[in-house]
Amino acid sequence: MSPAFAVTNLLDSTEFVVGTAALIAVLLSGAVVIWYLDRWRKQRERGAAESTESLTNFRALFENGEITEEEYKRIRGKVSTQMRREVGLPMPATAEAPVEPIPPSPPPDPTP
Repeated sequence: MSPAFAVTNLLDSTEFVVGTAALIAVLLSGAVVIWYLDRWRKQRERGAAESTESLTNFRALFENGEITEEEYKRIRGKVSTQMRREVGLPMPATAEAPVEPIPPSPPPDPTP
């Protein structure tokens, strides 16, 4: 065997130690990225489920007469806005303020 390949212990080889350390670093960083993405995905799913569940609970309160219709509509609007934001849907166009009708002008004075 030539002296270039005569390594008695792999841990004495600088290339082996550096290569092994780099491999371990890459595997650990990959595991951290996968853990973070999984956590992010579960958090988004949990938020949508919580919004749906809370809306169902408020609907039950309304049906039992514990909250008024106005309160339920206000809560439903807030929860639906939150749900749209969570799933990335565009917000509905806001209704414009109602236009007040112009009162009719008084009839002209018949006396000259």
